[in-house]
Amino acid sequence: MIHELRRRIDQIDRDLVKLLSRRGEIALQIGDEKRESGLDITDDDREEEVLSGVKEANAGPFSDSQIVEIYRKIISETKNLEEVC
Repeated sequence: MIHELRRRIDQIDRDLVKLLSRRGEIALQIGDEKRESGLDITDDDREEEVLSGVKEANAGPFSDSQIVEIYRKIISETKNLEEVC
């Protein structure tokens, strides 16, 4: 039983990495658009919009604060990606 559950988690982890990569690819395009338009990489209003959206979508078992913490890290790493490229 535990082996099957771990196998399912492994598959979810692979799926998450693929989705994060897709998110990163789109973020790179957004970063290009921001640079061409002379906009800052950081958009506090958009970040709050994202955090609000993920809290609204959260049905548990993670608490809203846990989901926000995860997404703050995703947003931070995404901004790093936009700045480097």
